[in-house]
Amino acid sequence: MLGTVKPALAVSIPSPATTDYSQPVTPLHASFVHDQPLPVHILSTRKKHWILFLAGMAALFGPLSSTIYVPAQLDIATNLGTTLGMVNLTISLFILFYGIAPMVWAPLSERLGRRPIYIASLVMYVVTSIGCALSNRIGILLPMRILQACSSSSASAVGAGSVSDIFPIHERGRKMGYFLLGPLIGPIIGPMVGGALNQYCGWHSIFWFLAGLGGAILLLNIFTMPETLYPEARQKTGRFNPIKPLVYFRFPAVTLIMLYPGLAFGFMYLLITILPRTFINQYAFSTSQVGLSYIASGLGNVLGTVISGRYLDYLIARAKAQSKKPAAEVRLIALWPSAVLTPLGFLMYGWFIERNFHWSLPLFGSFIMSIGLMVSSTVVSVYLVDAFTAHSASVVSLANFVRAAIAAITPLFAVQMVDGLGNGWTFTIIALIFLVSSVIPILVYIYGGRWRPTNKE
Repeated sequence: MLGTVKPALAVSIPSPATTDYSQPVTPLHASFVHDQPLPVHILSTRKKHWILFLAGMAALFGPLSSTIYVPAQLDIATNLGTTLGMVNLTISLFILFYGIAPMVWAPLSERLGRRPIYIASLVMYVVTSIGCALSNRIGILLPMRILQACSSSSASAVGAGSVSDIFPIHERGRKMGYFLLGPLIGPIIGPMVGGALNQYCGWHSIFWFLAGLGGAILLLNIFTMPETLYPEARQKTGRFNPIKPLVYFRFPAVTLIMLYPGLAFGFMYLLITILPRTFINQYAFSTSQVGLSYIASGLGNVLGTVISGRYLDYLIARAKAQSKKPAAEVRLIALWPSAVLTPLGFLMYGWFIERNFHWSLPLFGSFIMSIGLMVSSTVVSVYLVDAFTAHSASVVSLANFVRAAIAAITPLFAVQMVDGLGNGWTFTIIALIFLVSSVIPILVYIYGGRWRPTNKE
């Protein structure tokens, strides 16, 4: 634990309770409430990185759990005596509740602190994973998956709050990129692990694996995770409001900028859903080979986080060198690689499959797409944290909701769309939609300072 902070130190640190938010924020005066390190600056760099690692691992569970049994869909349907559509429904409902639940976890973390939320949600995750492993019919698996989604979702928003708690603005780009590696490589490594477990140990072993991994991270959090939210920065007045994050929808900058990575994430889930059937039927892949095919996207995500994190911090350093007080909108300049790479990757994937080229070529397209996806997710998350530092967990939870809501819908029509249009035209339409959406960051970059509130609001 952090121990007691000396009064002299506490007086010098601004907090939501003492900061004047009455003046509007202009693009060149985006005040960051926690620009100066909070009392957690007494933590060593090594300890901060350990906190970042634990937060990233906790945030990994939701996306990992959402796709880990995608290669086992047919086996689960057969074993439980149900249809493939019902199994797909467990994936869609998982993603939907994964987006809804953080809007409860995030405001709680801003009242109670980050540590209690990590621990409580991980306990719930372990229990529900065991419930999934013991399921012998779809009527049990479905509610267990919903509860598993709720429990695994907390760290996606609370972790962003932890990053803003312990890292100042000039470090946040890279650190947020590292944190987001967990949530964004989860959907990619999930099928790799799940495919192997299903082929050699059966689909029940997938959930026993998740329960064991969750238990290990739970123990690490109990014994090594300190509290990072400065007590004076916690919300102590008013009623607890689980739908509080929804109020941010009234600000155009928030609503618009969340749609941009949300579309990319939703289309990625469409690709993830359809890929096993495509590669099994067209390239005669086994379930374990299907799982390994996601390595390409995983590598793209890693490269994307390196590119975006370093570029984000470079933009802030450049703005400061020009004697400017950097506005949060400066971060959005870093989105241009996403506007090029994401639609390009979708086009490559779709038409290489349509023309029956070697399987490595569509996977190269998914690699390119994943770089762009990671750039858009990282940049927008950092922008939201910088623009709403005092309530970063709540606003990031809303971004997760938008992303998950779109991702919950796209798998429902993936098979029908590909069957009707073919892979080439399906992913051409997706690429065009995303290309048109690239106007959103431009608008928010220009008008964002007027379209969003102060941190207090």
